[in-house]
Amino acid sequence: MSVIKMLRNHFRIKLNPKLMITVLALTFCKMSHADINTLKKFENEVIQKYRDAQPGSNKYYEVNQDIENIFSAQFAEDQSSFYYDFPKLQKQGYVHIIYSPDKKLKFYNFDVSAGGTMGEWTNYVQYRVQNQSKFENFESAQINHVKQVLVKNQIIYLVESYDKGSNCVGAFQLRAVQFNQQELLRAPIFHTKTQKLDEISVDFDCSKIPEHVDHVPEYLRISQQNIDVLLLDKNNVPQGKYLRYQLGNDGFKYVGIVK
Repeated sequence: MSVIKMLRNHFRIKLNPKLMITVLALTFCKMSHADINTLKKFENEVIQKYRDAQPGSNKYYEVNQDIENIFSAQFAEDQSSFYYDFPKLQKQGYVHIIYSPDKKLKFYNFDVSAGGTMGEWTNYVQYRVQNQSKFENFESAQINHVKQVLVKNQIIYLVESYDKGSNCVGAFQLRAVQFNQQELLRAPIFHTKTQKLDEISVDFDCSKIPEHVDHVPEYLRISQQNIDVLLLDKNNVPQGKYLRYQLGNDGFKYVGIVK
C-alpha cells in the first residue's frame, strides 16, 4: 500500500495533493530530526582525523578500534543516526551498514581485527520501539545479509554472518531474532530432532573441499520456506547433500536430507 493510501485510510478524509505533500514533508522532516548537518559534520571530522588510515593499511589496524569507539559513542547519543546512512564513512570503509528488508533493524559492522588473516568484528544493532531509538551491541561475526520471515504472524529476522578464522577456515552462521514490546530477543525457531535453537553454524575449511569439485558449495541455502545446511562428515568434508529445515507453523523444523 502506498504512503498516500495509508494516510487516506488513517485520516478517513480525502486529501488534496497539496495537503498530502505537506503531510509527507512533515513526516520525513520528523524522521530526519532536523540535525542531519550535525551527523554530516561528524562524518567529515572522522574522515579528516583518520585520512591517512586507509582500510587494509597498517595504520588502519592501529586505529580501527578507536574509530569504532568514536562511532558507537556518537550513535548511542544521537537518535537521529538511525535515519542517516553515513555514506562517506561507508565509502571510506570505516563502517558497513546493513538493514533488514523492512528497514526496522539497522546493523553497524566495524572491522576491529589486528591486520592478520583472522577477522574480528564489532557489531551493533539499532532499532526503534515506542518512538525511542535503541542502540545495542550485537554479538556476531561479520554480518553479510539480513532476511525476514513470518512465524505465527510474527516477523523473524535471519541474520547471516561469516566468522573468518583465516583465509581458508571459518564458519557460516545464521541467527534468528525478533521484537517483543521493548527489545530485540533471540528467537529459537530452528527445530532439530531434540532441541530448539536460535542459531545455526556450519564450519568451513577450504582444504576439505574435494579436488574434483570445481567451485565452493553453498554452505547455507536460505529461502522463505527452507533453510539448507551443508552436510559435513566428521572431518568437515562436504558430502554434497544438505540438512533441510522447512518452515512450519512455529518455525523451521528439520525434515531430512536433500540434494
